[in-house]
Amino acid sequence: MLKLARIRQLFPHQQTKLPEDELRSLLSSGKFNSAISGRGRIAIAVGSRGISNLVMLVSKLAGYLRDAGIEPVIVPAMGSHGFATDDGQKMVLNKLGLSKEAVGAEIISSVEVGDSPQYIAVTPDGSKAYVSNHWDNNVSVINLSTMKVIANITVGPEPREIAITPDGSKAYVALPGVAQLLAGGPGYLGSNSVAVIDTEQNILLGTVQVHLDPESVAMDPDGTKVYVGDGACNGPTDYAEVHIVDTADDSYLRPIFLRQPSKYSPAGIDVMPDNSKLFVTISNFTGHPEKRATGSLLVIDVATGNVTDELDIDPQAVKVSADGSKVYVFSPASEEGEAKLFILDTNSLRIIKSINLGKIGTFGGGILTFRILLNSAETVAYVNYANFDINYCPKGAMLPDWVDPNDTGLVAVDLVEERADKIFYSETPSVNYHGIALTPDETKLFVSDSASQTVVVINTSTYEEIARIPVGNSPSEVKISKDGKRIYVLQMFGSPMTIIDANTHEVTKSVDFSFVHAQMAFEFSLDERYFYAAEFDSNFVLVYDLQEDNVVKVIDTGLDPLDITITPDGHYIYVTEVTGDKISVVDTTTNDIVNTINISNNKS
Repeated sequence: MLKLARIRQLFPHQQTKLPEDELRSLLSSGKFNSAISGRGRIAIAVGSRGISNLVMLVSKLAGYLRDAGIEPVIVPAMGSHGFATDDGQKMVLNKLGLSKEAVGAEIISSVEVGDSPQYIAVTPDGSKAYVSNHWDNNVSVINLSTMKVIANITVGPEPREIAITPDGSKAYVALPGVAQLLAGGPGYLGSNSVAVIDTEQNILLGTVQVHLDPESVAMDPDGTKVYVGDGACNGPTDYAEVHIVDTADDSYLRPIFLRQPSKYSPAGIDVMPDNSKLFVTISNFTGHPEKRATGSLLVIDVATGNVTDELDIDPQAVKVSADGSKVYVFSPASEEGEAKLFILDTNSLRIIKSINLGKIGTFGGGILTFRILLNSAETVAYVNYANFDINYCPKGAMLPDWVDPNDTGLVAVDLVEERADKIFYSETPSVNYHGIALTPDETKLFVSDSASQTVVVINTSTYEEIARIPVGNSPSEVKISKDGKRIYVLQMFGSPMTIIDANTHEVTKSVDFSFVHAQMAFEFSLDERYFYAAEFDSNFVLVYDLQEDNVVKVIDTGLDPLDITITPDGHYIYVTEVTGDKISVVDTTTNDIVNTINISNNKS
């Protein structure tokens, strides 16, 4: 029997009877003279927890700075409190009694920079901050004494992480290539460089060409080298590398190879009702953005993990029928022919039907996996598609000639009459679509439109748009509760999930936390209490309890988990790892990975 012992822990208890005198003594000791000497403005960081005599202490400290000829300002030192907004955090400080009138110092909670600020770097002397503005293609320079923007330096598309040399003379900014497309530049791979800024004059010195999608930069401690990581470069298309730049002359030195590209890039997945087979789409990338990847449908034996069959039909969506007798596969159009919906026999992979869908999904560049949704009678199939995998595209963005802005939408396929009705619902072209949900009475469709940051409601009788619900953060997967009352919308960035009333189309709840990125797909537990989300860039599956509103577990997978499916009994979850060339098998009773199917090893 377990024995218990009673313990007592004593904490030191020191009490300052006269905090004002204690503070005055500390400030008059001269300990801080060298630190504040020559400063025009100094910020006093104040937290949200509250302490005794807070207003008096901050007021005295502000007075001490003013007497030294320094302008004091108050900055909120808190995280999510005040809703993590400038006005909200000011409100928190005001409730603690802090105001300009009370302490004699202005409260500064934000500085206006550019559109979608991403990263910040501070010069070694603490005088300036450099902020990368994603959609403005520039870097804002903030004078930290005045808290004012003193320059905006155009550097190129999609500026990301910033590193500054130890002597503060230069700043290096990563410029991924994909924004070149969105900014109307010459091509998808047109940037892929690092901008070099002269921090004394705040001008662009030039750029250093590296490789695909430079995302992060780090400075060598001695300041002689900059290391550039291609964090946004996914293995299906290229090697993962770190690039070395010489800061003396800003020349490219050499790459460090971290891993090879994947060979098969498993993307879409579905499972047989009896959990005997997996149907997986794989891609063979061309290495050229303007050329569509081709691929195959694999059949994998769950018991052995072996690939038992393969069909070269260039699949980009897969769905197994409710009874497990058929598998539906969407294949986009090519230069030579129309898109098709194939209906295959799950045992033999014999093509039962091939239904022409017209010239849709013609380009199909990138890592694309769409959705096929069947009505209960399996007489209608809804298929969404796009011709490029951009998850957000600003209105008015210029696109290369090889991207058709109208090649985006949804088709309703009559499986009996073998005809397709095209439903175009996107306000902005070129988007990575995933989500389609059908109400139990089959009268309405809820479809994610990631480009416009909305969920579109469509009447299934007329195929007309009923409503467009703003959700933000690039909605990807959409599912509906069994009772048809709630719509669950997974978002790629920021808030992981928005919940919508299916009747009123009002947002009723948002599940919000910030440590996830690029969520592409999710599945529910059978009781709909938990959801399992594939976190593509973070390389894990997130398990979230919707009843308790907390994260149950983070299940580490391999590289780039993209798609996810669950067995009908809810016991197992299968997750494709695009860059890892693997499929993770998760037991939902323990939320542990119980098996890993390595396609490279098991495909002959």
